[in-house]
Amino acid sequence: MEEEKRKRYQLLREINRKKIRESKWKDDILFKECIESLDKFNILSLEESQRIINIMENSFPITPWGSIDWKKFNKGIKLSNKMELLQLLNEKDLFYILWDKQEIPCIICKLSAILKCIDDVLAVSFNTWLLSMDGKEIVEFYHEGAITYGKLK
Repeated sequence: MEEEKRKRYQLLREINRKKIRESKWKDDILFKECIESLDKFNILSLEESQRIINIMENSFPITPWGSIDWKKFNKGIKLSNKMELLQLLNEKDLFYILWDKQEIPCIICKLSAILKCIDDVLAVSFNTWLLSMDGKEIVEFYHEGAITYGKLK
């Protein structure tokens, strides 16, 4: 009987820990401002977000400090502004928005909506990535101001 109570207690603790982790992002002011400024979006669960981050990390070489290693990825194009990004990508396409904060979930949104409020999107965290739905195109907004686009074959 005691063993059963202990297992139940551990299960409830884990469920509670997961609920707290899942809802922590709701208190992030910059994230709230970001989603208030976006148009028609979907917020992924933290588990689904981690799956998308894993896709990105497995598809693109990552440096120890967490940015894409563009030296190992020879198809990176440096961009100077979002207009150049619109020339490369279809603004109607859906993209994942990923941040380098693990407690912030990914969002799915049209590129045009993302670019309309790009300052709010970038304010959420130091580094931000836009990953195409098929995982083959990526845009990195590095915290030092660099914008780089890359595409897998």
